[in-house]
Amino acid sequence: MKRASALASIVAIAAAIGGSASGKPAARTCPASPVDGEQVHAGVITGGIDPYTDVVDGRFRLHVGAYRDVPSGTFQKILWWVPSDRKGIGGRFRRPGPDAPDQHVDASNLKPPAEGCWRLTFKNGRLTGSLVVLVHDG
Repeated sequence: MKRASALASIVAIAAAIGGSASGKPAARTCPASPVDGEQVHAGVITGGIDPYTDVVDGRFRLHVGAYRDVPSGTFQKILWWVPSDRKGIGGRFRRPGPDAPDQHVDASNLKPPAEGCWRLTFKNGRLTGSLVVLVHDG
């Protein structure tokens, strides 16, 4: 059985869970997950993000569609990883190094369909994690 993505299987971009009175999502009204420097956490699953394009008011943010930045052609590819000592992990490759000793890593290209406050759920074997992301258009 071919897996579309071992670690970062997005099980659901379930539903919009917030917004502003104007119908446009706002950082103040969306309980988007807090970021930790260049990382965001969905339980034990960690994503490497770009602090310049993926963060607003200290919270996780993405853009509608496939691109972080359309003029430069930068996709919303995110590396996701879990420590190798966790059970039920698939992972496409191992990323050893001083900052990431022996972790299972996989990448995803996120393409949110519309503005809003979205819950993303990830599964890998027996591990599940979720987070909330604010999605802007533009």
